[in-house]
Amino acid sequence: MPAVIAVIHHLERPFTGHAGPALRAAGAELDERFVRRGDPLPRAGEVDAIVSLGGEQSARDVDSDPALRAEAELLRAAVAAGVPVLGVCLGAQMLAAALGGHVRRLERRTIAWAPLRASAAAAGDPVLGELPAGAAGLHFNEDGFEPAPGAAELLARHVGSAEGVRFAPRAWGVQFHPEARKEQVLAWWSDGRELPQPLPVLSDLLDERLPSWQALGREVCLAYLAAARSS
Repeated sequence: MPAVIAVIHHLERPFTGHAGPALRAAGAELDERFVRRGDPLPRAGEVDAIVSLGGEQSARDVDSDPALRAEAELLRAAVAAGVPVLGVCLGAQMLAAALGGHVRRLERRTIAWAPLRASAAAAGDPVLGELPAGAAGLHFNEDGFEPAPGAAELLARHVGSAEGVRFAPRAWGVQFHPEARKEQVLAWWSDGRELPQPLPVLSDLLDERLPSWQALGREVCLAYLAAARSS
């Protein structure tokens, strides 16, 4: 039986990027739920794993937004039941909010390739423990997060936020985007309120940097799938 991964989408223009094909090729079945369309969320015991992706919403609104509150309850129940969870950007912030951490607005929006430097706690971690030296992750963040005490910070912090965290034995969160493709990144930048460089220059940078980043991003996603399958 293939592992069934619930993928929670928050974006108005949702995507799984290159992660979806990689996970399917590795034998996983994706059960995609679209929050903006009003899709019901699964119960923690109905799926083998959960991936919560990024979005324009803010986990700071978890108490006032019914959809975010329901997701926080699902993530809390999944972690308690040992269901593997991976949170990406907003998904990581949702995990922090659900598990007693804190989410805050960053001083300014972060649009950057930032170094991914492993901490001592990353040694032996099945998802983030084998990042190569010099690795850099693609970031598009307005919020940052502080995990609750007891979580293991696997990567060095960036702009005052936790970067890569193991919240529980089988729950991880990352601020960067391991799944993004070029067309999606350009769409984010063209929609953004500020651009670090003109779009043609950004396009050239993506052509230069994305192939190696996407290879690493796929490895992160597949490492999570392997961890989800392990018992």
